[in-house]
Amino acid sequence: MSFVYLLNSGDTIGVETVTRGTTGINGVLSLKGQPRVEWDQAQLNSAPGMLTMRVFAPDADAKAAPVQSGTVQMRGDSAYIDFTGGTQHVAQALATKAGAYALVNTSVLHAALHAARATILNRSHSPDRARA
Repeated sequence: MSFVYLLNSGDTIGVETVTRGTTGINGVLSLKGQPRVEWDQAQLNSAPGMLTMRVFAPDADAKAAPVQSGTVQMRGDSAYIDFTGGTQHVAQALATKAGAYALVNTSVLHAALHAARATILNRSHSPDRARA
C-alpha cells in the first residue's frame, strides 16, 4: 500500500509505502528534503511488537548506510529505546502506559495501522503512545 503526500498545487512532496511481511509490517517514508525513514513493526500474535527504525540522509541512495538506527520496544508501562547514530549510542527507558504503542511520528500509514488495531479491539481511542 502506498500513500502519496501532495501539496495543494498537486506537487508530490513524498511517498510512503507499507508492505506486510511474514513477521510484521515494513514501511519506507520518503519526503523531499527530509531524511528517509525505513521502519519494521514486528507483530506478535497480531499485536505490535518491537519497532525497528533506520534513518538515512536526505537524498541518500538505496545502498547508503543509515545515519541513525535503533529500536523501540514497549514492555509493561515502559518504552525501551536504543538508538545509534555515528559514534553516539543512546539507550533509555521512558515511562508510559501499559498497552501503549511506539509510533513513527511522521508516518501517516503507521498511525493508520495503530488506529485500525484500536478499532478491531473496539476501543474508542488508541492508548497513549511513545513517539519514536
